[in-house]
Amino acid sequence: MKQRIVFDIGMYDGSDSRYFLDEGYHVVAVEANPELAAKAMHAFSDDILGGRLTVLNRALADEPGEISLVLCADDLGASSIIEGKVA
Repeated sequence: MKQRIVFDIGMYDGSDSRYFLDEGYHVVAVEANPELAAKAMHAFSDDILGGRLTVLNRALADEPGEISLVLCADDLGASSIIEGKVA
């Protein structure tokens, strides 16, 4: 049987990842905010150890290289790689 894979870009609190894991999918989750990625790695440790979830603490950008992540203190999910664009 083929693995069904879902990409969760901007994992935030992991609710979408949890849904797809519960539906039997393998999930590759990308979260730029290091605090949210660390929380997810702890909360989803069984799924990670079971090989059903991969959490990548990365940002997606137009070009390769290092970038700065602007964090919103009020809402960790409103981070941005574009300065001045934090919601």
